[in-house]
Amino acid sequence: MAIDLVVLDFDGTFTDSEVEGAPFAEVFPKYLQQAAGAEERLFDLWPAAMAAVTRESPELGWMMNGVAAAPADADPYVRCSMAAHKVLDQLGLYIDGAERSSLLQQVYKRAYAESIIAFRPGAAAALQAVIARGVPVVVVTNSSTSHVRFKVDQLGLADAQAVEVIGDAMKFWVDPAPMDQEAFDRLPLAMNVEGLQRPVYLRRNKYYQTLQKLWAKHQATPASTLVCGDIFELDLALPAALGSKVVLMRRANTYDFELQAIADVGDRGSVTDDLAILASLLD
Repeated sequence: MAIDLVVLDFDGTFTDSEVEGAPFAEVFPKYLQQAAGAEERLFDLWPAAMAAVTRESPELGWMMNGVAAAPADADPYVRCSMAAHKVLDQLGLYIDGAERSSLLQQVYKRAYAESIIAFRPGAAAALQAVIARGVPVVVVTNSSTSHVRFKVDQLGLADAQAVEVIGDAMKFWVDPAPMDQEAFDRLPLAMNVEGLQRPVYLRRNKYYQTLQKLWAKHQATPASTLVCGDIFELDLALPAALGSKVVLMRRANTYDFELQAIADVGDRGSVTDDLAILASLLD
């Protein structure tokens, strides 16, 4: 089927999240210690907490709305958040869930200002080639619209405004409640993937609402949509389950279960570390 819509993640997909997030990860524990009013012992606990997150992932998940939404070690931002939970637990601080969430959001925003822009090789040329095909291109991201709009504009595209950016997509949010949308409501809550003991959750209602609006706007369907992202659970699990063509961009720590999940969708799935192939996948 011809592709009528291209949906792209951006951070980690067109950029190197490990490079971008390195300054964030460096200042995060300092800002956490200050905001939490924690003792200096926090800094002694931090390295072991970070190592534990890496060691326990991907079975250890990034907990959102009571479920594991993605591997805890998916990128520096999630990794630091999960390490913060471990350290705060050890220190007995911010036990209340709502108070802790508010604290971590505050620290995240402050530390995120320290992150940099690090495009993957060939990012501009690859995106330009997709735009040239004349298919609508939309970036759907968990980051803020303004932040990613700025990044897209830095690529120096011939027509950067041809790329629509939708931020704060909450692709991590899982909700089992029906939406009165047949395609969504018939999805199982979760699926199992070989190589991962915990389930992969599919019913990400906030993400679905964004996709559904895009399908209506561009007269597209799930089957005529190509979605590219670097974290299978966040970016690709839902559209793959709905029948979309999906492309997984390799990260430094792409997990075997993610590769298996892409293999499971057959010829609708691709794995690459070369953005240049995106335009060819529109055929």
